[in-house]
Amino acid sequence: MRREETADGVVYRLGDDTANRLASDALRILASAGLADDHASLRVSLGQWALLEESGKELESGPGRATVQLGYAVEGIRLIGPGAKTNVHCDPDDSGQGGVVARLFHVNRGFDGRRDVPLLDIERAFQPLLTQTWSGRELGPGSARMAITAIDYGLLALPADVLQRFAAPALAVQGRITDVDGGDSREVELRFAQYLPLADAGALAEAGFASASRLIPAPVVKRQAKGK
Repeated sequence: MRREETADGVVYRLGDDTANRLASDALRILASAGLADDHASLRVSLGQWALLEESGKELESGPGRATVQLGYAVEGIRLIGPGAKTNVHCDPDDSGQGGVVARLFHVNRGFDGRRDVPLLDIERAFQPLLTQTWSGRELGPGSARMAITAIDYGLLALPADVLQRFAAPALAVQGRITDVDGGDSREVELRFAQYLPLADAGALAEAGFASASRLIPAPVVKRQAKGK
């Protein structure tokens, strides 16, 4: 494990040998449990904890739990969303060179067939993002600025406890909205993550899928004061 000083603070990283060992152990455990589906991606991440003072300055930090993350695809198209992934969480073992499985999450529904559907153009796809309210306030022209920081394309897999007959094309969008009036003489910054559908309900119905009034989970929003 490596400890690195960066502009954002201390970062802990796993060595290649440790990451490879954790991935191999996780795949072996999944195979023994009958959960060894063909995966499209595999990565090993390391969490970390930090103790902060009231001003936000970091006082102390350390490595956390390592996670082996497997992703899936359908005919070369990534499945995105919470309903198609495997996470094997590992705590450090006594030797410090490996890990002990602490918990496991696996969901991958598989598929029976596919249909072709027309995709929305970018303007229509982003319309729900541009017209919705944020923290109870509409963003009028010139009142705030939106920046998109990441976009992923794939087939949306809904949460494991939601009945799903099809995975529709979607964009996973992350971004931030700045200069938002917080209502208390402060400007705040909103960071958000949201799925945007790329096929409307009518097109899905014409392709043989049942239409649905709501295909996409609500956005995740984090409100952060800008220190005014």
